[in-house]
Amino acid sequence: MKTVTINILKIIQGEIMFLFYNLKKILLFITIFLNFFFLTTACSKNKDKKNSDNILNTKIESGYIEVSKGNNLFYYLVKSKKEKAPLIIHFSGGPGASSMAPAFNSYGPFLINEPFSHDLDYKLKINPYSWNQFSNVVFLEQTRYVGYSYGTGSYVTSLNTSGKEFISWIIEFYKKYPEFQSRPLYLSGESAGGEFIAQFSHQIIEYNKLNKDNKIPLTGLFAQSAVIGNADETPATSKLFFLCNEGFLSKESCTIDKAGSVKNIMNDCIQKISKKQGIPIEKVKIKDISNEVDSEKGDLKKVCSQYENEIKFHALKTKKFIVPNDPIYPIELRNQLIHMPILSFIFTANSQISKHFNYSPNPYNMKKNCQQSNFFPPWCYDGYKLSHFFNDPEIKNWIGNGKIPKNLEWKFASFPINLVLSSFDEEYRNTDLYYSEALKNNIKVFIVNAKNDYDVNYVSAQAIVSKISLNAFGKDIFNSFPASSNEFEKQYVISNDKKQEVAEFKTFKNLMFIQINNSGHMVGFDQPESVFQITKNILGVK
Repeated sequence: MKTVTINILKIIQGEIMFLFYNLKKILLFITIFLNFFFLTTACSKNKDKKNSDNILNTKIESGYIEVSKGNNLFYYLVKSKKEKAPLIIHFSGGPGASSMAPAFNSYGPFLINEPFSHDLDYKLKINPYSWNQFSNVVFLEQTRYVGYSYGTGSYVTSLNTSGKEFISWIIEFYKKYPEFQSRPLYLSGESAGGEFIAQFSHQIIEYNKLNKDNKIPLTGLFAQSAVIGNADETPATSKLFFLCNEGFLSKESCTIDKAGSVKNIMNDCIQKISKKQGIPIEKVKIKDISNEVDSEKGDLKKVCSQYENEIKFHALKTKKFIVPNDPIYPIELRNQLIHMPILSFIFTANSQISKHFNYSPNPYNMKKNCQQSNFFPPWCYDGYKLSHFFNDPEIKNWIGNGKIPKNLEWKFASFPINLVLSSFDEEYRNTDLYYSEALKNNIKVFIVNAKNDYDVNYVSAQAIVSKISLNAFGKDIFNSFPASSNEFEKQYVISNDKKQEVAEFKTFKNLMFIQINNSGHMVGFDQPESVFQITKNILGVK
């Protein structure tokens, strides 16, 4: 018994020594691996920091131009190395959104790494799809008080006033940079920026009538996911057709004869409106449904409200905002209690859209989740990093060449500006007419919409483009509504030695309508290579 016990102990001792020996090898391997990992990470971080530092040493061309007494608009100019390249002036939407965001997440020469992540690691990198490879580009902060722009006057209450200030700005810009006055000019606007470029086009046309020897060389308008007219005036079926056609609702929800389906509810609502107003079903507009929902009572209100609850998104939360008793605001708004939307936009939890996805998708890109924005607007993209980046003293000094006031706080979008323009401006009703006017004056118009964008969906856009075409040419660009895919030509790019279809387009005279695949509202951010190639084609650059 004793001998057996000793042998067992020796065996156990041997196993322990073997394990200990191997454990030392394992620990040594782990130590080497960790040292290599941290060294590699440190080198990578140092490389990233070095790249960022090199970029921050790059001289930026920017500044302010006074457009009226005390009111200064900030611009960031990126010059092209291409000889005699055209000039693009780019505007964000909102209204009240800064143009610096697309400058550093889409179209400019430098990009913030992961701009919508919730961290402060804002490394900069070179943008392989920067527009300055084929054009000079200006990112303009307008109206006054937007982004880095500042002023002493009241908030602008109309697109018309904004247009007059833009004319003042571009006249002074040409004085400062006379080499651009002979170059083709393109106005580029995203989202509500589509309203601005239409208004600016109208103002330029009027200016050129009075200044025939010193014309502003407006050549084209480039509207991206843009407001090009009143979507409420488009057919009531537009939104649902978009949702069903792109697979953002189940087949059951899109079946008209299935009781309780979205399509069944919509059809009931539209038929009753048609009967009430004595108009054909196809003449019922989105606004007609909204009017019934806002009515005081009745069966029609009930069924149309049920339909809207299935397809409409709303702010997750609102914050009380009492308009200050300050001359900067219109007197009609002062001391008013306003509920400012914040955090994010969501679809109703029990809606058929939310049930189809098992969550509330991002209405600006239906194939993505909705992040909390942490600021106004609540548009499903986290603005934490951008806000800190553009308010960083070193960054402000670099972007503004030391001219940006130190106490100026950059915001992605200004709620007061959005509130004032949304409350008072009626000029947006003329937006589609101004696009038609541009076409009549031989100005090229390029309208781009994204296949995943519900907020500014391509089906409603088609209806407005038809109206623009009819007003300009007396002929519809499309053969049917919604337009059949057979009407479109295909746009391809070569990526990784593979030919990929990235968009489809329809052209009639100097009007082009483009639908981009696999993209949300921010087409330049979601599909940079596609938009890069499309923009080159628009400018006729090879």
